[in-house]
Amino acid sequence: MEQPGIEIRQMQSLAMGSPKELRRLRIDHIQRMLRWIFNSAKRPSFLPLRAKDRPSAINMVRLTSAQNMSRTLRKFGSKYTARINEKIPFEIFLDCLFRDGCYETSAPCLDFIKTENLEFIPTVEFETLYSSGIYIDSRMSLEKPDLSRYRRAHGASAHDIVALDVEKVLTAAGKELGRVTVVSRQGEAIYDKIIRPENPVVDYLTRYSGLTREIIESGIDVQVARDEILELIGPETVIVGHGVENDLSSLELYHDRIIDTAHLFLNPDGRKISLAQLSKKYLNKVIQKEAHDSRIDALTCLHLLSIKVQHMISVTSCKSRRIDLKAEIASTSVADLLSHEEGHLKIACCSHRELKKLLKTYRRNEKCLWMFLYTIDSKMYISF
Repeated sequence: MEQPGIEIRQMQSLAMGSPKELRRLRIDHIQRMLRWIFNSAKRPSFLPLRAKDRPSAINMVRLTSAQNMSRTLRKFGSKYTARINEKIPFEIFLDCLFRDGCYETSAPCLDFIKTENLEFIPTVEFETLYSSGIYIDSRMSLEKPDLSRYRRAHGASAHDIVALDVEKVLTAAGKELGRVTVVSRQGEAIYDKIIRPENPVVDYLTRYSGLTREIIESGIDVQVARDEILELIGPETVIVGHGVENDLSSLELYHDRIIDTAHLFLNPDGRKISLAQLSKKYLNKVIQKEAHDSRIDALTCLHLLSIKVQHMISVTSCKSRRIDLKAEIASTSVADLLSHEEGHLKIACCSHRELKKLLKTYRRNEKCLWMFLYTIDSKMYISF
């Protein structure tokens, strides 16, 4: 059996040489693809398929076993593979795919920020922040911190969910804390203090941080701030933030329960989208127009999380309305996938072995797009 990492690299290599690379796709990304194919909607800019290559039918296959299958997928014309960037059980993913997630109509509401609503919201392990393959403006890996200096929260906390953000100044030793803000899930700033760096400041980065010499001189010692933060949170507290590795590294805090809005709303090419861009798109609110404000940034993370929670509640509820697709959608047997009809979206479930049997009588049809959903190493992928 091939190792999962090798298998995925083989899948992704199908797209080598393409001007567009897919790394992560959400439900709404796939829905945009379906609308382009069946509703003549605008072609998604992330989609590597050209307008002239738009198919007229889709065979969507959920594979119950998916090891050593890169060669099989290639024979079915698959060129692109991306990881599904949602925390949805594999067994119900196709049901969720055809439900309206209401991104366009949802308004931020902190009432949705509750632990019981986080079932389908992925948390990020601390180490994953540095090894997930997610990048900002380059492919350079994040430098892993020296964890021997980091502390964990151990005591009980009254706060089950908080948002964290920091502002920094530039010192002779590099960037250091200048302000730390923690906001409760109700939107209240429960901690907001100015920090006096350990080393001489060479640039207050006022344009970005909003901090000045006069403000910083009134700050508290950084170690005092770290101690106070540890008193606020507990091991079960969920910390919400954007690019949280920067905040946790500054505080030298190791934590297990992290929700990173940068990971929740990844660009299809795997690139993080800035908090300001996400705020404008999903909240219709302009932030960081001038200096950053850690309180506003932390609150924005909570508002974005509330939008994501509403989306997940909607797509996982059998009572939600279905998306409007001008297609004949039907569940069918594997054998019936070999007949292609314009405007049809056929759905089947089979094993890799059953899929290979189809190759004996399969004849490629450029107007039919095969889409495969499968899991490898507990992660969900789509190939087409």
